[in-house]
Amino acid sequence: MVVFSHEYAIVDGTGSEPLAQLSGGFATFGTLGVDIFFVVSGLLVTRSLLERKVIGFFVVSRVLRILPALAVVLALSAWVIGPTLTDLPLREYFARRDAWSYVARNLTLADFQWGLPGVFTHNPVRDAVNGSLWTLQPEVQMYGLLLLLGVIAAAGGTWLSRRRAILVGVGMVAAITWGWARHGDLAGQALEPSSLARLAPYFGLGALLYLARRIVPSTVLLPAAVWIIAIVSRGTALFAPAFAVAVALSTVWLAYARIGSLKRWGRYGDFSYGLYIYAFPVQQTLVALFPAWGRSEHFAAAYAATLLCAVLSWRFIEAPALSLKKRFRQWERHSGSVRTAQEP
Repeated sequence: MVVFSHEYAIVDGTGSEPLAQLSGGFATFGTLGVDIFFVVSGLLVTRSLLERKVIGFFVVSRVLRILPALAVVLALSAWVIGPTLTDLPLREYFARRDAWSYVARNLTLADFQWGLPGVFTHNPVRDAVNGSLWTLQPEVQMYGLLLLLGVIAAAGGTWLSRRRAILVGVGMVAAITWGWARHGDLAGQALEPSSLARLAPYFGLGALLYLARRIVPSTVLLPAAVWIIAIVSRGTALFAPAFAVAVALSTVWLAYARIGSLKRWGRYGDFSYGLYIYAFPVQQTLVALFPAWGRSEHFAAAYAATLLCAVLSWRFIEAPALSLKKRFRQWERHSGSVRTAQEP
C-alpha cells in the first residue's frame, strides 16, 4: 500500500492517488498502510513487553529488530546508490560532509538527513533518498513509552509489577487521549498529519486490543459497525477517532482470521520491514534510471526489486540479527530466577 501510494508522488510528482480522492483528501493508501503498521506494532510490541521478565531483553529485542537492517540500507544508499547516481564527480561527492553523515544521522532516528549530494536532483521528488524513514521516529517514541511504563512497574515492587498490564493499559489510554487532543483535524477535512499525535492512537489501540484480547469478540460485525459510525460522523470531531478504531479492529480481525492462503502468508519470513525501508530508494533509483517509464511499469519493477531486497534483508540481516536474542534468553531466565529468589 505504501509503495503504491508513493508512486503518485515519486513518478508523477502529485499526491492525487485513488484513496485520497475517495476519502476527500483525508487518507491515502500510504497513510492507511502506516496506520495499520502502528496497530500491528502496538499489539506485538506490547505482547513482547509483558512476556519479558527483564526490561533489558525488551530493549535488546527492539534494537535488533530496527537498527541492523536500517544500517545496511543507509550504507547502501550513501555509498552505493549515491556514488552511482550523483551529478557530482566522485571526488567531490566523497569530499562532502553529508555523504558521510547520512548513515550516522539517520541511525539516531532523531535528526534525519533526507538528501545526499547531487543525488536525485532531477526526480519529481528532489533530494529525498528515503522519505519513508520519518515513521521510525514515532515508532521508537512509542517503544520508549512502553519501556518507561515497564520500568515504573519494575521499580514499583511486586504489587505493581504483577499489575504491569493495567499500568500499560492506563498509559496507552493516556497516549491515545493525548494524540487525539493534539491531532488538529479530528473532523477529517485534510490529509492526516505526519506526526506522533496521529500515530500514537493507532499504536495505543493495538496495545489495548492485545490487553483486551479475551473480551473483544472476534467477529467482522464489530469493525463493520464502527466503520458505519465513522462514515456517518464525517465532518465532526468523532470522525478521526472512529476511523482509527475501525482501522484497528479491522486490522486485528483480519490478522487472526483463518482465511485460505493467509494462514500460510508468513511461512517464508517477515519481509514487511525490508519492504518498507527499501521501497523509497528503489523507487527513486528507477525514476532516475528510467524517467520515461509510466506508473504501471514503474510500480511493477519497483515492487519486484523492493521485494527482492526485502527477502535478502530478512535472510542475511534481519533473521540473523534476531537470532542473537537467543544469547540473551539465558540472561533473562537467570535474572528472572534471581529476582524470584530474592522476593519475599
